[in-house]
Amino acid sequence: MLEDDDTFLPTPQDRLKADISDLRHRLNKAREEKQRLEREIMEERIGYIAATRFSEEIRDTTRYKASQMTQMQQQILEQWMAVSSARCVQEVVSYYRLTGRTTFQYQGNTGIRLETYYKAKYYEPYYLLLSNPASMEYNSISVAQHTIPYFIPLQEMVDTLLPHDMEALLRILHVFLLAYVSRREQVEELGVYCKERPSFVGISAERKAKDHIILAEKIVAEEGEDEDEDEDEKDSKKTKIRIELIYEDLTSEYPTKVKTSIPSSIQTPYDTKDIETKFQTLKLLDAYKTIFNA
Repeated sequence: MLEDDDTFLPTPQDRLKADISDLRHRLNKAREEKQRLEREIMEERIGYIAATRFSEEIRDTTRYKASQMTQMQQQILEQWMAVSSARCVQEVVSYYRLTGRTTFQYQGNTGIRLETYYKAKYYEPYYLLLSNPASMEYNSISVAQHTIPYFIPLQEMVDTLLPHDMEALLRILHVFLLAYVSRREQVEELGVYCKERPSFVGISAERKAKDHIILAEKIVAEEGEDEDEDEDEKDSKKTKIRIELIYEDLTSEYPTKVKTSIPSSIQTPYDTKDIETKFQTLKLLDAYKTIFNA
């Protein structure tokens, strides 16, 4: 018989590994799609060049008698090629965006845009401007400007990973950003859901990183209420349960520590160990609904 009910629960490290594995899989799929689209563009251009040169070798009298028609056809073909190329480029950009990363050129330097999203919805992007030529050769690369939040250790990552492993830096940085947006949106989501709920006392997440969250819920002693009790007596049985969530790992959207405070003077149906497990393995709103039957 198992002594610990948490034996097979995923650890924060397991979840991080799974998230990284999923991101790598999506990145590989996007790269494959990019290569396919680039081949399509190349094949279309080769076909256009071959058709143009082949037509030049054929001496057709109607061609000379209808030069205006040929020019119109040429314009139509060029327009079609431009539209087709633009469509393929747009698809490439879309697939890059699915991986959460796009690049652009700005004043001779390379810019990188990192997308953020939560529950299939895009939120604000973050930017890096690299002080290197547009060739993207990383042997002398550095970060000239950025919009990364101050609590994410960007400089430490730069010192450790650049110039030799730009790919790793972007992957890790993206994990930090996605975790931050997830924590922030979870707080907002819970606050909106519980706004009209009488038993919900409130939620506090004043730190910008959303790495220290406190929420409180009104609870009633287990012996219940007597119909003959007045309001003061009923209120005397009510107390608050305080749940403190601490995120020591800023690459995680789940807390590394959960502290639950229930007055020892009363009996409640709530188990502190169960509360801590729920909040460490579920999103805030899902954990709240599960624990308080909301």
